[in-house]
Amino acid sequence: MLSKLKTSRIKKPLIPNVEEQNLLPAALTVLAGSTFLLALAFMWIAVQTQSIANRSEPTLVQSSSGESFVASPYDYSYRDPKLIQNTAKEWAVLTFSWGEPAASIPGSTDLIDYKKGKISLSAYKASMLISDSFRAQFLDTFAADVFTNEAIRGEISSLYVPLQVLPPQEIEKGHWKVEVLGSRYITTPQNPVGVMKPANFLVELVASEIPRSPLDDDASPSVQAVYSLFESGLRIVDVEEIHRAR
Repeated sequence: MLSKLKTSRIKKPLIPNVEEQNLLPAALTVLAGSTFLLALAFMWIAVQTQSIANRSEPTLVQSSSGESFVASPYDYSYRDPKLIQNTAKEWAVLTFSWGEPAASIPGSTDLIDYKKGKISLSAYKASMLISDSFRAQFLDTFAADVFTNEAIRGEISSLYVPLQVLPPQEIEKGHWKVEVLGSRYITTPQNPVGVMKPANFLVELVASEIPRSPLDDDASPSVQAVYSLFESGLRIVDVEEIHRAR
């Protein structure tokens, strides 16, 4: 009896037999579970990679002169508000300044031929900032109403004095308008002391391509001053004189 019991225990398998028809579903279940876990792992890696790619990391930039600053990525049409304000202001100063009081402004004491008359070289160079579709119209009006024959003969001098440049208003992406508020200091031989006349302008600008400087190191200060405006990546598409209560 004892011998029979031992024999039966030895013959009993330690691992249960798995029938062939049950093996395939079990294998498929294990494979499906492994695939699901692997997919979750790939999804987690993708999310982490995307978050790293979208992170706006500041970049340290150092100029050849040793000056360092931090640069951050922006949309290509983005322009700093202060850049827009300075461009509009510098354009007004160059355009409406000529003669002796404005001698320190590059090109303001020189004249250049324009159609049947002349205009100041500084105004002509500043007009390069104006879009092609508006530039001829503006210069025609400027020569007829502002830089008159008296200015050509040196009987009227003008110095534009910017008093305030309001923050630019965004019309749409890459398109702004900014108010330049100031006065023109006008002198004549009859009135060398001069008078101040209000001169306020609504300047409309758009983002444009930023050109690479073709200037040599020995370029004249006049050319450098004007070309620095081009590097702002802005073009003027409209100018309107506005009247404000003082």
